[in-house]
Amino acid sequence: MSINLKWINKLRSEDPRRIRQFKEDTCRLAWDDEHLAESLSKLFQAVDNLAEAEVDYYYCRRGTRAWISGLARFGAWIFGSIGLLLPQKSFLPDKRFVKSVRSLYRAPIAEKE
Repeated sequence: MSINLKWINKLRSEDPRRIRQFKEDTCRLAWDDEHLAESLSKLFQAVDNLAEAEVDYYYCRRGTRAWISGLARFGAWIFGSIGLLLPQKSFLPDKRFVKSVRSLYRAPIAEKE
């Protein structure tokens, strides 16, 4: 049984080493007619590596972001509903009703003692 630790060596998308690598890859390009196709190919590969890192980063983060978004929407729904109901005190039970319900729950306990 082996543990895959490839992700430890992966650089984050915003890591300065990634930009440094891009600069190193592109500073040695020769733009004369003789090396134009090769330089374009290397430039495309360097830009592709940067873009792939960004896509990987946001792909990994989308689950967390979706969870946070869902939680925020649910919280907004709950607090919005409470905010709509609070001004209308008619939904709150009357004190006499609460006392009668309490007495119903206490009566069986008092009988057992």
